[in-house]
Amino acid sequence: MGLESGHLSILQVLEAQRTARQIQEEALLAERAYWIAITDYAEKQADFAALWRRQHEEGTRNE
Repeated sequence: MGLESGHLSILQVLEAQRTARQIQEEALLAERAYWIAITDYAEKQADFAALWRRQHEEGTRNE
């Protein structure tokens, strides 16, 4: 007996599950990369602010 139109085979279901797991893993990796980038940006922003403050304070003292 053949598959009726609209029915999925076990192999199709297994392949869909495997694809879904791959997509989920890629999404988790992308999320991790996003948070690493956000953290790196925040650290660089804080470093820049500290440098600007230091230079501004030195400039104020020299005036």
